[in-house]
Amino acid sequence: MAQKLIKATEKEFKEKYYGDFFTYVSKKLFNHNHDCKFEFEDEELEKIQNEIIAQGDAATCVEFARFVKDANIKALENAVIKNADPVKCFEFARYVKGADVQALEEKVIESGLGATCYNFAKYVKSANIKELEKVVIKEADPVICYKFACNIKGSDIKTLEQILLESRDLKTCINFARDIKKANVKLLQQKIIKEGDSSIWVDFAQEVKRADKKVLQQKIIQSGEARACYRFAYNVKCKSKDIEKLQQTVIDSNDAEYCYKFAKYIKNADINKLEEAVIRSGDIEFCRMFAKKVDGANSERLLDAINNIEESFFAKLTRKTDSANSKTEYMPIYEEKTAVNAKKANSEHHK
Repeated sequence: MAQKLIKATEKEFKEKYYGDFFTYVSKKLFNHNHDCKFEFEDEELEKIQNEIIAQGDAATCVEFARFVKDANIKALENAVIKNADPVKCFEFARYVKGADVQALEEKVIESGLGATCYNFAKYVKSANIKELEKVVIKEADPVICYKFACNIKGSDIKTLEQILLESRDLKTCINFARDIKKANVKLLQQKIIKEGDSSIWVDFAQEVKRADKKVLQQKIIQSGEARACYRFAYNVKCKSKDIEKLQQTVIDSNDAEYCYKFAKYIKNADINKLEEAVIRSGDIEFCRMFAKKVDGANSERLLDAINNIEESFFAKLTRKTDSANSKTEYMPIYEEKTAVNAKKANSEHHK
């Protein structure tokens, strides 16, 4: 399909858009796809182009080279390289046909920016992957290393993985283990267990197919964290005997919320045991929710428990009130005498 040409004039460009090429492009392309170019008269083209190059605005040079027919690509490219903006060098190499990829790549590598080197390697054909990867490795940003390993064919997986193992970014370690076929899952899991908490262990077990789930389950149970045990049972395929172990940890935690959630959402949960745990916790809200929303719950038993909890609460409250009143009404004799003496002394002082 041939590119569509849009007639353009210097007068319109200067007067209507004040020489702002970005606004000009965005307005003109509003009703067109990006597979089109602007066409100026030869004299106007050269005049506008020279002005843009003289201004040294790399972003405008990229847009002009990209969208104007017969633009002087080499002159505009030299202006971008001279400006030394690595992002614009990358954009020029990516979007402009006939760009000198090697010259632009050198500027990107000189910048030492791992993110821009990654984008150059990903989007620019004939990019020098190894040289760009060296910058990424030197910068040692775990997220960029993960992206490079994940998306760039021929990347050095082992070296990039080592950077993650030496970092503190546990979430990116999980992503690496999940998405990179050649990842050393065993080493990454050891790091997760050593440096992470029960929540991160669940994430690793849930997201990484090759994770040693038995080891992670044991660590989660040992942590005694009710939330982690519930999440593991909910998100990771478990055998009945494993469900029992996780359930017991939740019960032992005396956490009414996760006893209720375990009963409601986990298949093969022991409703009776979890119901007893919720009642023992004395949490009226979750007793009510358990009775209302859990299939197989003993509603009558839970309502009785709620009544008992409320009666016990009001009985304690009454005793405290009575105790407070008795202290007010029956002042000890020595305190009463002290108060009277203080009052007399005060009145004599004022006389």
